Amino acid sequence: MRLAHKNFVLVALLFSVITAGTMAVSIEALSRHLTDEYEIKGTAIANSIAHSSVEILLNRDLSTVQSLVDQSLETEGVAYVFVRDAEGEVIAHTFVPAVPREVLELEGRPDGTAIHSLDVPRLGPCLDISAPILAGVAGTVHVGMDLGLIRAKIHQAVVRMLLLMSLVLLASVLGSSIAIRSISRPLGLLADHARGLAGRDFAGQQQQEIRDLAASRDEVGELAGAFVHMEDMLGVYIGNLKETTAAKERIERELSIAREIQMSLVPKIFPPFFNRPELDLYAVIQPAREVGGDLYDFFFLDEHHLFMLVGDVSGKGVPAALFMAVTKTLFKATATRGLSIAEVMTRVNRELCEDNDSGMFVTAFCALLDTRTGSMEYSNGGHNLPYVVHPEAGGLSVVPRTGGMGLGVMEDVEFQTGNLELAPGDALFLYTDGVVEAMDRHRNLYSNRRLEELLADLGTDDPRPIIERVLESVEEFSSGAEQSDDITLLVMTYVGHEERAARARPRRLELRLANDLGELDRLAERLEAFAEQAGVSPKELFRLNLAIEELFTNIVHHAYRDEHRHEIELHVSVEDGRLELMVRDDGVPFNPFEEAAVPDVEAGAEDREVGGLGVHLVKSMFTELHYRRDGEENVLVVSKALQ
Repeated sequence: MRLAHKNFVLVALLFSVITAGTMAVSIEALSRHLTDEYEIKGTAIANSIAHSSVEILLNRDLSTVQSLVDQSLETEGVAYVFVRDAEGEVIAHTFVPAVPREVLELEGRPDGTAIHSLDVPRLGPCLDISAPILAGVAGTVHVGMDLGLIRAKIHQAVVRMLLLMSLVLLASVLGSSIAIRSISRPLGLLADHARGLAGRDFAGQQQQEIRDLAASRDEVGELAGAFVHMEDMLGVYIGNLKETTAAKERIERELSIAREIQMSLVPKIFPPFFNRPELDLYAVIQPAREVGGDLYDFFFLDEHHLFMLVGDVSGKGVPAALFMAVTKTLFKATATRGLSIAEVMTRVNRELCEDNDSGMFVTAFCALLDTRTGSMEYSNGGHNLPYVVHPEAGGLSVVPRTGGMGLGVMEDVEFQTGNLELAPGDALFLYTDGVVEAMDRHRNLYSNRRLEELLADLGTDDPRPIIERVLESVEEFSSGAEQSDDITLLVMTYVGHEERAARARPRRLELRLANDLGELDRLAERLEAFAEQAGVSPKELFRLNLAIEELFTNIVHHAYRDEHRHEIELHVSVEDGRLELMVRDDGVPFNPFEEAAVPDVEAGAEDREVGGLGVHLVKSMFTELHYRRDGEENVLVVSKALQ
């Protein structure tokens, strides 16, 4: 808005406020004055008729009373007049054809006049003034004063005031506009110059007109000088900003790569051991930042001994992630030497203490399970005590404490070993303190008590549902509060080595693949191994492989608008005679079951339009197809009954 326009608006606003205030006070005073005048006039008329009607009423000369009433109606402001006798009967009135009910309901006072405000049909708002005849013994006279006339007079006064104020406003605007126009031109130059700043690189000199304005010694000159100084500073700032933005983007790319590298360090394919039906295992990490310090690992040292590890590095971010990678590498390298669990902890601790100038440390729990007997040897280095869930027997137990502090704190520390027997169906629950120390918006902790109550009531030994239920519970408790620490969960269910193990089949397969068609070969190998162990027929495996290949290819080609690496999750489950496939990606929103092109399957290959055939094949192979947008992710779920 230009200065002249703003001046007009300000003057108009000021005068509007003054006018509104003046008019409000004037209207109030005028309304009060006219109302008082009408009350006095109506009272005088009512009393006059009442005094004149005494003898007439006593003589029952009703025509004379009607004549008095009609004469009073000619007075300015009188809307109606009517007279009632002592019994309340109307003996004279000016209404046509009859006295309205609203007026008849009014009551007078025997000791003086009474005043009422009311709306009378066809007359509008009125002021009813009643006067008693002979102290009410002979009746009552009612005179209605037309309040509409008061409003009309007020309206006329308002119009006159508005005309006067408009003339004053016009004169004021003209005068101020002339004064302001003398300084608006240089301000206009500054405004035009400011609008052109967006397209400047601030590397050259400012316009000569702006420098001339800056040379003047008035307020406009000071403003122009501020523009010149601002442009000089913007040139410096933009140069620094470009460098900072480039560095920030580089750091974000590096953090993204670091997260991918860190996640690639831990096992992510579940179930991890298709040929080991005596156990089932599932694990997950949720870093609080791009990268974190939690870790887990599991691997077989020989045919019958499974090594498991969960750890939590002090601190967060990149330093913790680097320390986590070193810790995981040391554990794997040390555990494969055939040492006892306590000796593994001791040697890793010694290595971490060496040249540890950062003062970082890691709490860790590691265990070695004999899959033939369920016997487990373990050692704890300052970590949260794990739980053993007994779904068949019911209840929950805490793994006994062995002592030992975090690794990397003191070099000369000896760690102890504990032993535990797992019964078939027992589930070992390992976790980091990010679970029990999760906070809600009121900074209340999730706590071990809440975790123990949840685990005791789960009633399942399936690792994946256990972890999913715990994560859901923590998320519900947090109620949208920011995650304050990394969360890591690992659940290993000991199925047993005898008949139960022989009957056990993997029910779920989880794969995390990069958005690269080269992953299809690894995918096919994992599906074949899963199908063999899960009892899926070759025909069903062929259909499953074809469906996954079509969906995966469609996601790789169309889901992403950038060239960055993305992760695609595949979940395959076989349960209760049904095969289910879930595909999750973080691409653009797209429902292939509704938005994909419908191919003409009867047309020849040369005549058929490109697109839609893969989705058509998936629809023909599965009986149930669902799509949903879950936050920033697409989720496809298809299922069918196994043949």
